[in-house]
Amino acid sequence: MDFSNNVDAIWNAFCDELPLDLQPHARALAVGMVLAPLPEIPWSMVFKNEVTLAAPALFATAMPQATRQMTMIATTAHMLAVIVAFATDRMLDGQAEGSPQVLRLLEHMRVERDRAICELTGSEVSPYQDAEYSALCAINTERILLHHGIALSFSDYSKLSLAKQAVAFPASLALARAAGWDGRHKRAIESVLRGIVLGLQFHDDVVDWEDDWNKGGAWAVSLGRGLAIRESASGSGMPNVESVRRLVHRSGVLATMMTMARWRYRMAARLASLLGADRLSGWAREQELTAAELAEREGNSAGYVVRAHQLSSWATEVIE
Repeated sequence: MDFSNNVDAIWNAFCDELPLDLQPHARALAVGMVLAPLPEIPWSMVFKNEVTLAAPALFATAMPQATRQMTMIATTAHMLAVIVAFATDRMLDGQAEGSPQVLRLLEHMRVERDRAICELTGSEVSPYQDAEYSALCAINTERILLHHGIALSFSDYSKLSLAKQAVAFPASLALARAAGWDGRHKRAIESVLRGIVLGLQFHDDVVDWEDDWNKGGAWAVSLGRGLAIRESASGSGMPNVESVRRLVHRSGVLATMMTMARWRYRMAARLASLLGADRLSGWAREQELTAAELAEREGNSAGYVVRAHQLSSWATEVIE
């Protein structure tokens, strides 16, 4: 299956069925949610991997009984659910504006998401309603904790990070049921997805921790405080960026977070291989190797991952 073309075909077909006044907003959604710089960039190029929007299709390659129609329905549900989740998070975070037209568009996406997964499962109740609620609860809890800079544990981090990604699971599991896979295989799929979403989250939280802190709170800071590392703050208000950076760097928390990402990717790669999802396994293995290298470099030179990311972003802007 051509994952990129199918993701874009799914989105274009969805847009064509929308009310005419919502179609321009749909086609510009990635830009409006600050996920892409230009409206002509297709969804297949918004994220740096295929699994974010096409996870069910990647598992389908290992399911002999999964027809193309079943796979497309599952991918439709998954893709729309993930885009809704990203858009909702961006609006709640104040990074994007939730206009009345965009809010109507998201409701249309939810309806089509639920219709697709119910068609696949034969159920009248969509699992995405509970999944979306769980994710929103986790996001709000996280924001409150990080905003107050509360010292947190790695167990807190893993649990909330996983809960935030609840919408990543239903479509692939529904496809597995429709294709006749048993409970053991479905548990393996769930474990693969758990490893992938946590690996991606941990990596992003290392790369973006300074930006996140400037916007209200970062896991690297709360985890560093949880390790009982203390740094004096300047004045009586919020600590300045230098004191927070010292806290994070001296704690070694960034290297630990990258190591956590590495082990999550490793688990995902191994299980995906056992399932026969070779393309997904190969991608997870590549992420594992990247995370391992970054963890080592971060351990040898605190702040390396952020500096490397900033340099890469600068180079991209210059080249473009």
